[in-house]
Amino acid sequence: MAGRKTPAGSADAAENRQVELDEEDANIRIALSSPFSLVRVVVLVLLLALWSQVIEFNLTPAYGSIPASKWRGLLASTAYNLPFGISVSHSTSSARLVLRYLEWLPLLALGSAWALHAYLYRLGSLLGPTWASVTTKVIVQVPVLLLGALIAVHLCQLRHRFLPIGLMMCTMWLFRSNISMTLLERSLGPIGSHPGLTRYSLLVTLSFGFSIVCPPTRNRKVFLRWAIVAISAGSWFLAFDPHAPFQRALDVANRRLESSGFTILDREESITGYVSVIENTAQGFRTMRCDHSLLGGNWLVTPQSIANGMTRPESIFSIFTMLEAVRLMVPVIVPPPPPPPPHSQTALVIGLGIGTAPTALAAHTINTTVLELDPAVTRLARTHFALPPALTVLTADATSHIPHLAALSPATRPAYDFILHDVFTGGAEPAPLFAPAFLRALHALLAPGGVVAVNYAGDLRRKATWRALRRVARVLGNCRAFRDSAAAPEGRAGPDFANVVVYCARGTGAWGFREAVEGDFLGSLGRREWLVPRHEVALFAGVGEGDEEEGGGEEGGGDREQSAADHWRIMRGVLPDIVWETW
Repeated sequence: MAGRKTPAGSADAAENRQVELDEEDANIRIALSSPFSLVRVVVLVLLLALWSQVIEFNLTPAYGSIPASKWRGLLASTAYNLPFGISVSHSTSSARLVLRYLEWLPLLALGSAWALHAYLYRLGSLLGPTWASVTTKVIVQVPVLLLGALIAVHLCQLRHRFLPIGLMMCTMWLFRSNISMTLLERSLGPIGSHPGLTRYSLLVTLSFGFSIVCPPTRNRKVFLRWAIVAISAGSWFLAFDPHAPFQRALDVANRRLESSGFTILDREESITGYVSVIENTAQGFRTMRCDHSLLGGNWLVTPQSIANGMTRPESIFSIFTMLEAVRLMVPVIVPPPPPPPPHSQTALVIGLGIGTAPTALAAHTINTTVLELDPAVTRLARTHFALPPALTVLTADATSHIPHLAALSPATRPAYDFILHDVFTGGAEPAPLFAPAFLRALHALLAPGGVVAVNYAGDLRRKATWRALRRVARVLGNCRAFRDSAAAPEGRAGPDFANVVVYCARGTGAWGFREAVEGDFLGSLGRREWLVPRHEVALFAGVGEGDEEEGGGEEGGGDREQSAADHWRIMRGVLPDIVWETW
């Protein structure tokens, strides 16, 4: 029986395939024989460390900074320890198998970035902030870290069998210390300080930047595959991604929001996060957003609001009007003291927001200075919320500026009649601004008879909130606290989240609020309702009394996470999911 003949076409195909494999092996040998192969490893590890941080930065607008950092160390450690653990039993041939697919790393990074911006922000409405953040990182962060670590391990192992052990120790230190991001910020500036250094630009740049660690290739199929993916992804990022910093992307975002009635008027990535101004014409309000928090907002003057007696924009949030009550604080003395001699009163406001409180103080002819960390917040407040041009706004970090002023000699140190401490928290206190040393420096800037108001947002059923409020009261002294709404019923389950203003007066004498007169309201309906605080909080008779620590300044980890999750849910109740997802 005659044997079966192999078709000539099959032989040619097999021969062509062998040529391709030989060409691939040659490319791998080039990469491995290069004196710069270890340099490639160093670059790869730095890019992976940056990737881990940049993914978290891209999650904060949808989830907030605390949920976005959940399991940061665990996920990074797992992604790195697995390749190091299995590398001991792998031979050179298996390492070459990994290197043969090295071109998949930039493709995987591009695909992960596309999936994040196209679909994965929607997980928040299904899973909540913490689990949505963790799930997203498992999908887009861990695979890139895992593949990159595997490649780095085998590149090192082919040079020296024990080199991966040293690399493991270095990379774990690199991830724990965030040294790569520190080096980037020290060399180029803080994240958000210019358009080339934003979370969006870093994500896209890194997605394409992983291609620099690929070995040189002359394989046309590999190059064509990479070119098709790169061009397709680049075109999508430029033309259809609503998160891109271009006018076309803003138009895409607003078309997505059209059905919900919202419009993004302006937006910018800056040093404190993603800042935008959002308007709902149908409901008649405008608000400013920073990541997953709101910095303030106004009801707009519309024909309907005019019919209800409104003549000027009114604050959506009562808390900013309550801060103005520092003007009403007076000593409780019988008989009442004579009015102080006329003088030019001064005020210091820490944190601008949309400028509700400082604008009101300036309207009462008080010489007002505002400290605001983020220049984008100042620009948007002036452009979209009629911040008075004459109002002095200093772009400065209060954590260093206030202690500097307090350290000046009494002859040169400024003294303020009113100080407002109003920094946005995002569900957790900014620890340095509530530390005892900072609060003491703030107290040193009060003029004789001066008063200070500190705004704090938190769940009044948690010990961490009470510790922070009592710390403020103990350091500043002579304080009373008022919340912006009535307390939740005792039997009701769930958090009792509220804004609480702690009012403190310099000196030891009792004080109260004088009766408001017509001039205090500035023609505002909201001030008639909210200016005089009503819901007093007993500072030293609530939850957790007796466990205050003087050296405090930060909530415990569990309390911080739960407080941030509660704040996230409140914000999702104020604005719909699609608004938070479309940043």
